[in-house]
Amino acid sequence: DDYKGVPVATQAKKELDAALRNAWRLLNLINQMLDLSKLEAGQRKLKAREGDLAAYIVHLARSFESLAQRKRITLQVRPAEAPVSFLYDPELMENVFLNLLSNAFKFTPDGGLIQVSMDVDQDGDPGFFRVTVRDNGPGIPAEELPRIFDRFYQAGRDRSTEMAGTGIGLSLAREVVHLHGGTI
Repeated sequence: DDYKGVPVATQAKKELDAALRNAWRLLNLINQMLDLSKLEAGQRKLKAREGDLAAYIVHLARSFESLAQRKRITLQVRPAEAPVSFLYDPELMENVFLNLLSNAFKFTPDGGLIQVSMDVDQDGDPGFFRVTVRDNGPGIPAEELPRIFDRFYQAGRDRSTEMAGTGIGLSLAREVVHLHGGTI
């Protein structure tokens, strides 16, 4: 049997795959909302451990290599010149960088460029470490930049729903970075 010219088994698999993807997205959204609520209420404490934060970020960025290949996006990762030992919560930092990289991939056109770079402060502040995620997507209008970390805010609302987010990820990223004593 077939349905609109597509074998039923193939159609059912596509529908199940789509349902599973949407279920995972919903679970991720719920978890992000819970994490954000706990952070804002002061109920989520850092589970910090010392480690090489630069190596961890490189590892997270490299997890996007297959997506970069599929979208023909050049992913350039420039790690810090030396290990960067920091006290950080790996689970929370994963949320930050996966969100930033996911946004970069979401808004970078096929054949585009995403750059991740890391620098230790040259002025001698041993507690300063900068990570930059840059892409050549459409960007965010300057007048919207002050609000991009607000909960539920979505810059560029005229974008397609395929690219639309929930406005939770950057708000969560800000809370996590502030909890670590940083700025974003």
